[in-house]
Parts: sequence; C-alpha cells; structure tokens
Amino acid sequence: MPFLWIFVKVKLNTRILNTTDIEDLTDTVMLGSIANSKQKDVIVVSENNVTPAAELFRLLRYNLKFISQGKPNQVVMVTSGKPGEGKTFVSVNLGASLAISGKKVVVLGFDLRDPKLMKVMGITYTYGLSDFIVDPKLLVDDVLVPSKDIPNLSFIGSGPIPPNPGELILSNRVEHLMEYLKEVYDYIIIDTPPIGKVADAFSLSRYVDATLYMVRYNYTNKNELRVINDITQNKKLNQVMIVFNDVKLDKSSGYGYGEKQGK
Repeated sequence: MPFLWIFVKVKLNTRILNTTDIEDLTDTVMLGSIANSKQKDVIVVSENNVTPAAELFRLLRYNLKFISQGKPNQVVMVTSGKPGEGKTFVSVNLGASLAISGKKVVVLGFDLRDPKLMKVMGITYTYGLSDFIVDPKLLVDDVLVPSKDIPNLSFIGSGPIPPNPGELILSNRVEHLMEYLKEVYDYIIIDTPPIGKVADAFSLSRYVDATLYMVRYNYTNKNELRVINDITQNKKLNQVMIVFNDVKLDKSSGYGYGEKQGK
C-alpha cells in the first residue's frame, strides 16, 4: 500500500518535481539549476560566498558562456510562464555573479506592469524606464543606479506604472537605450513580465541574444511547458534555455528538490 500510494501520488502530481519531468516534456536546452536559498538578502552571490545557491549561480554563469560557443550573448532576457517563478531573483544574482567575474553588467527592470526589481533590492531612485521612454530630455545616466555593494553592477528600475506599457516598449527610445548600453556594458540582463501572461517580452526579443526561461520546483505546472515548446519550435525568441529554480541540497544523496525561496 505505501508503494501504491507513492506511485499514485507521483502520477497525479501536475507540477514539475525534477529535471526528468522537464526533459520528458521539452527538448529545450536546460542551462542549469539554482539552489534554494535560506539567506534573507536578495543577492546570495558574493566573492567569498560558497553556499550551494552561490555556487550554482557561478555554474550558471559558466554554462551561459560555454553554451554560446562564441555566439553573442550580451543581452540576456529572463522570463517565465507566470509570476512567482524567480525571474527577478535570478536576474539580480546572475548579474552579480557576472559582475564579480570582472564583467560590467546592468540589470533592467522591464516589468512595467508590476515593478519588483528596485523594491526587492531596497533601492530608492528618481527616474526609471517609463520616465526615460516618455521624456526625451532624460539621459541614460539619469536612470542608472550603481550597486553600492558590488562593483561593475548597475540597475535601471521600471519607473512609475504607465497606462500603456505594451506601447511604451515599442518606442524608439528603447532602441536608443539598448544601443547605448551595448556600448558601455558587457552584459545587459532584462527582467521581463511573465511571457505566458502578456506579450511584452516578445516586443523586446529583437534586442535579445539569449533567453532564460524560469521553471520552479513544485510550482510550475507540467502543462505550462507547452508555452516554451511553442516558443522554441516556432523560434519566437533567441537561444531559449531553461533554468530550474528552487533546488534543495539533499545531504544524503546530492541535489534534491524542495522548499520555496519566496523571492
């Protein structure tokens, strides 16, 4: 009976529980996994931090460079199928990991509908992306906020929530911004709204070299991977790769899967 119960429970579970679930449901390349973090700070990556979460972000950084095989991957979009899968958490920490390695990095909070980047970072700022897009007098330097803790890392917040975020993203001011940032930064990381809810990420796709699609343990539903299959099969985004979030380290047998990060 216990074995039968476990079998039925596994069969009836509709959520992603391990990498095998992902591999069975999609042919999309898996870039790596991110460990569950019990740290209160949003940034879990630092120069001397050797926690599982920090180490896996270093591995993610390495894999990103390795898998590109010499192709440009300067602009990296981080997206997901729905809210809560860890886009902002991964955007910030991947940016921090790249910056610590000596690269100049900027993270853009391009979720103009539900801004979270600067809020979770505890950063106050005057102007953001929506301000820059609607006010031609603003310079890129007016919206850039350097990190106080990590050299080479900067942020640009979303700004006030506009009534027309979809239209703003299509503005030629976004093109001007991206061209400027490409000249100054080694990596541009774009934190976008969930791709399964709105089309904003697709509007930014022409600027993007690589796309990281977040899947979260025991949160992402299996049927939601149909979205990423459609994206990869129809080539709607460039170089799509999956990042499996919320991995828990099992001391007895290596990596296991568990608790939610809540970030």
